Amino acid sequence: MDLCCGIGRHSVPLAERGYQVTGIDLSPVLIARARELAKARGVE
Repeated sequence: MDLCCGIGRHSVPLAERGYQVTGIDLSPVLIARARELAKARGVE
């Protein structure tokens, strides 16, 4: 779990390495950007 995940700076690289990651942030804008980054890099 990545609390205050922002744009997924830590979550996305961990997911790329095969970890199942849950990112939580209060900002819907940052969560949306994290989803875009993850999709662009081929992870969920």
